[in-house]
Amino acid sequence: MKFCPECGHELETPNPKFCPNCGTSVTNSATANADQPIAASQGYNAETPVPPAMGNSMYRDLKEGRIKEYKKAIGLPATIDNVIYGQIQHLASALVGPIATIATNKNVLVDFEDDGVFIFGLNVACNFNGKNVWAPGAKIEMSSGMLNNSLVVEANGERIKYTVSKRLLGIPWQKENAKAALAKFS
Repeated sequence: MKFCPECGHELETPNPKFCPNCGTSVTNSATANADQPIAASQGYNAETPVPPAMGNSMYRDLKEGRIKEYKKAIGLPATIDNVIYGQIQHLASALVGPIATIATNKNVLVDFEDDGVFIFGLNVACNFNGKNVWAPGAKIEMSSGMLNNSLVVEANGERIKYTVSKRLLGIPWQKENAKAALAKFS
């Protein structure tokens, strides 16, 4: 499937001339096949199904055990100290490409690995939705604000900005992990 590079709307016809949502010309644009996650040479599988869970409570999957379980199923190290919760800052301006497959996910978990970044898509209840992306060799920038930090992930010519809360009620790992990420990437 292809997406409009201006507004991120899914383009339903194979070779459209204009985006039906915003009218942007897409004939010679950088629309991308966003069905295919970036494959990782390490064996990380972005398409790994979300492990079954009990209940549908909000933030169910932001618990340390659930994150470790899903990371292990994907082939990532089952650690929590390199994960932060973020929200896409400007959804409509996210560039289209493999990383932007998660652009429909306003909420994400960003997992910093030595060889890249794994982005876990979250639904509106902040539970895993299975729309994940592996971005090997991603460039990371982070800056501090009054209440939130700003995170920029750049890979494959794409640049997506996230807001990273310094603290989240009921999510004890966010404060330390956001602080460590800021120290490492600022």
